[in-house]
Amino acid sequence: MIPEPITNAQALPQSTARRRSGILEQEPENVIHGTRNRPGPFAGKDESYPVGDKKHVKLALSGLSHAINAHTIQPGAAAKVRAKIHSQAAKLGVQVSGGK
Repeated sequence: MIPEPITNAQALPQSTARRRSGILEQEPENVIHGTRNRPGPFAGKDESYPVGDKKHVKLALSGLSHAINAHTIQPGAAAKVRAKIHSQAAKLGVQVSGGK
């Protein structure tokens, strides 16, 4: 038995296939076009360190430490990002060590 050939619409991801076929879907309300669904505010260039809640403040500090150790961020930029993260941590009441 020979399988049926796959059409272009079947080979594409479902949302792309629906858009190309003219079927419009309603997107979820929490989707904002052009941005990722991350908690704001942000510290760093291009929204690279979200600091909207306790979990993200700690993750931002961890990510910044990784960037510093890997030499992928300049020391001056790292100091500015660290200051923004610590400022947001204070607003949220998050205890972080190494604050300046």
